[in-house]
Amino acid sequence: MPVPGNVALRADRAEQLCENCHGSRGTARSCRHSSDIPVGDRPLPESYRDSVQDGQLGCTTCHDLTVQCLSPYKPYRRMNPGFIRDRSSPDTSEHCYGCHDDTEYEKLNPHEMEAGEPAEPTCLLCHASMPVADEEGWLAVDFNMPDALNDACLGCHNIRPHPGISIAGKADGWSHLVVPSAEVQRKMQLTVAKYGSVLPLNPRNGQVHCATCHNPHHDELEGYPVATPPGAEHRLRVNDICQACHDL
Repeated sequence: MPVPGNVALRADRAEQLCENCHGSRGTARSCRHSSDIPVGDRPLPESYRDSVQDGQLGCTTCHDLTVQCLSPYKPYRRMNPGFIRDRSSPDTSEHCYGCHDDTEYEKLNPHEMEAGEPAEPTCLLCHASMPVADEEGWLAVDFNMPDALNDACLGCHNIRPHPGISIAGKADGWSHLVVPSAEVQRKMQLTVAKYGSVLPLNPRNGQVHCATCHNPHHDELEGYPVATPPGAEHRLRVNDICQACHDL
């Protein structure tokens, strides 16, 4: 068994052991970051720089292989399954930005509706073509996601716990992502009439999806009644979103 000061690894470098499972020969998840990259003048945190090997990044530059063995705080071990060195945030990307400029990795925000120089509509991030209004003023839309429309939202908003999304693989006992009953649809129609908003269901299967409760567009979009209350939190289509479908 390893003891402090004498770990007696089975290989010359820890990286060789990592690659047994996480490299091309293993079946574990491949590492998202390359090794053997010259550090040069990159702004590494001091604790990371101390783990640089021969001026290059290695597995142990970012991953502290002893943290699960030596950390006296057991909950920290469970919160740090990736062995991230000096982990202080549940968001792994926070540690990436210790070396990388976060402004260079910002995702394109589809809610801006226009982006870039010159400005271009971001509609096509979700829609198969530019929406156009029909004779009644409704926008005829189709989506570029073949099945799961929620996947586009979850790419940025992977929020838990959340209604209709299981937590740690366990069902939460009640799911919103279903076809609403006739009684619930009647209540939804009353809400639409009362507030002048919309509660759209997934056009492909009639199920509730993210955009049923959340408005991904501007508060006002010409030709489409998508009004949301001023300052609505989380872009909710009505403030009392539970009562939009349920009698409480």
